[in-house]
Amino acid sequence: MFDLSEVEYLDSAGLRLIQRLREDLHVRGQKLQLVIPDGSVILDVLRLAGLDWSEEIVQSVQAGRRA
Repeated sequence: MFDLSEVEYLDSAGLRLIQRLREDLHVRGQKLQLVIPDGSVILDVLRLAGLDWSEEIVQSVQAGRRA
């Protein structure tokens, strides 16, 4: 689980890092969860970058633990 709930800025290097982590985990049969609350600018960054992470996004750490 990667908590981005307090992040206000994410550049292309950050996007690449998260994408690489996602791919590495996928190869191992694991899944990356991103904690991004509704209304976060990070949701817009992912959307504008053309990345569909809807399956991996949870609203809170607690929600991620339940999933």
